[in-house]
Amino acid sequence: MIQLERLHKRYGSRVVFEELSLQIAEGITVIRGPNGSGKSTLLRIIAGIERPTRGTVRVMGRPPRDARDMISYLGHRTGLYLHMSVKENLDFFARIHGGNYRDMVEKFGLSEYLDYPLKKLSRGNLQKVGLVRVLMKDVPVYLLDEPTTALDSSSRRIFGELISSMKDRIVVIATHEDLGVKSHVEIDI
Repeated sequence: MIQLERLHKRYGSRVVFEELSLQIAEGITVIRGPNGSGKSTLLRIIAGIERPTRGTVRVMGRPPRDARDMISYLGHRTGLYLHMSVKENLDFFARIHGGNYRDMVEKFGLSEYLDYPLKKLSRGNLQKVGLVRVLMKDVPVYLLDEPTTALDSSSRRIFGELISSMKDRIVVIATHEDLGVKSHVEIDI
């Protein structure tokens, strides 16, 4: 369970959100809103990357910074090493976090790119590698910020299938797009 109580976030005089209280349980939760509405900020706060101005956050009963081993996060940047190949990146993250990426690589059509350095990939293929990195980690909480950015319709469908199979996890997706994923809860901010 993710619990947010009376959450406030400000940047200088700009109020991003205030008095935000939520409980997010297992299943897929989609947070929708236009650009600049605070979706990414909210995910970064839940992930422990940013702190709220005021309020409390608990992830599986812990403060976010103490729950990082329970969270897999995909932000606007993929968190990958551009000078390394796809395989080197995924092997590196598999050693750190465990998990198997081979099936997802196959599903996303990335097998032929395993030896490519990431800096040579298209934006869509780079996003797919980022998704594989995040989804191969076996944790109870997945936080995905605009995960389908630059994906073609086939890759969006594959993403939807992968996410839909994660019913026993907490999956929070921030987006302004229709993902084609059946969510348990939708929140507009």
